[in-house]
Amino acid sequence: MLHADNILDLNILIVDDKPNMRKTIKNLLRKVGFTNFQEAEDGDTALARIRNSRVDLVLLDWNMPRLPGIEVLREIRADERCNDLMVLMITGEEREDTVAEAIEDEVDEYLTKPFTPERMMKKIKLLWESRVNPSKIARCLTKGRCCLEQEEYEEALAEFKLALFENPNSPRTYHALGQAYEGLKDLKKARAHYQRAVEMAPKFLRAFNSLSDLSVTMNDLPVAVESLREAVRISPNNLDRRIKLGQLLLKLKQQDEALDIFHKVIANAGQDNVTIITRVSDALLDAELGAEAEMFISQGLSTVPDDVVLQNRLGIAFRIQGKYKEAIDNYRGALKKTPDDENLQYNLGRAYHDYGQREKAVAAMKKAIEINPDFAAAKMYLKMYLNVSEEDGAKSS
Repeated sequence: MLHADNILDLNILIVDDKPNMRKTIKNLLRKVGFTNFQEAEDGDTALARIRNSRVDLVLLDWNMPRLPGIEVLREIRADERCNDLMVLMITGEEREDTVAEAIEDEVDEYLTKPFTPERMMKKIKLLWESRVNPSKIARCLTKGRCCLEQEEYEEALAEFKLALFENPNSPRTYHALGQAYEGLKDLKKARAHYQRAVEMAPKFLRAFNSLSDLSVTMNDLPVAVESLREAVRISPNNLDRRIKLGQLLLKLKQQDEALDIFHKVIANAGQDNVTIITRVSDALLDAELGAEAEMFISQGLSTVPDDVVLQNRLGIAFRIQGKYKEAIDNYRGALKKTPDDENLQYNLGRAYHDYGQREKAVAAMKKAIEINPDFAAAKMYLKMYLNVSEEDGAKSS
C-alpha cells in the first residue's frame, strides 16, 4: 500500500552492503528530487526496516553476503504484511538467468549497474505508474486480498477468478485462489491451487509456505515437510522456517535430520541468541527429547550463564530425563538470582513433586501464586496433583 501522494514523497529504502554504493544511490536520488531515505547494509536489517517502519520502495542490491537480494525479495513476497511493496532490483550484470529468477520471484523492475539518474528515475516512474494506474489483473488481486482480510471469502474468490480470466498463467493468482478456498474450508481445492502455483513457479516461496501450512492443517505431515524443505532450499537463511522444518521432522520421528538442522540454525544464529536457542529447545522438549534439549541449552548457558529463560528450560530438560535432583538444584540456583520469578517457582514445585517431596512442592506452588495471584497453572497444579484446594492455597499465601 502506497503512503505517498506524490512520487517524490516516496520513502525509499536503499539496501546495499557497500557504504559507497548507498551514498552514490542516495546522491543520484537527490538529484532528481527525492528526499526521504533509509539505508540497510544487509538483508536482515532491510527486512527489519520493512516490517517495522514506513517503506514505499526498496532499491535492492542482488549481490550481498549471507542474505542475497533475491532471498530478501522472496521474504518480502512471502510476508502478507509487505508483499505488495515496490521492489527495484539492482544487478551488476544483465544475465538472462538472473533476470528470469528475479521475475519469477515477483520483482517489479530491475536496473543494471552502472546507471544514470535518468535511468533510475525512468524505472521508478514505471513502478509508480503501476501502482497509481494498476492493470485490471492487479486491481482484481488487490480487491480480492482486501476481501480476504475482511474474511469475505466468496467475494475474494470472485475477484481472483476474474484475475485468472485476465491471465490464466499467473502463479500469484493460483496462490490467491488457494487462500480463498482455504478461507471457505474447501481444503482440497486450496491445496490443488497451491500445488498449481508451485508447479508454475518452482521458486514461489509464499506458495510453498502456504502448501506446508495447509498440509499441517490436513494432518498430511509428509507433504508439509517436503513443501517446507523446498521453501528452505529456496531461502536457506530464514531461521524461523528452518526451526519449523525441524519441528515437523520431529513429529515424523526423523530425529537425526531435525538435530542436524537445529545445530546449523544455532551455529548461524550464535550461542548467545537466547530466542533461537529457546525455540530449538522448546521443540525438543515438546518431543520429550530431554537429553538433546539439555545439550543445546547448556551450550547457550555457557555463553549467557545468567539467562533465566534458559535456566528454566534446563530444569525442564532435567525433569523429562528423570534428573529431579539436578532440576531442583538448577531452579534453586536460578532463584537465588531471581527470587520473584513465578515460573521458576512453579517449575521448582513440579520438580519437588516428581522427586516425591510433596510439602516442598506445595510451598513452591504457593510461592508462585503469591508472586502472581493470577497464575492459573500453579493453582490448577495445586488442586489436581497436590490435592490442595484454591481456598487453602489462598489462605496459606
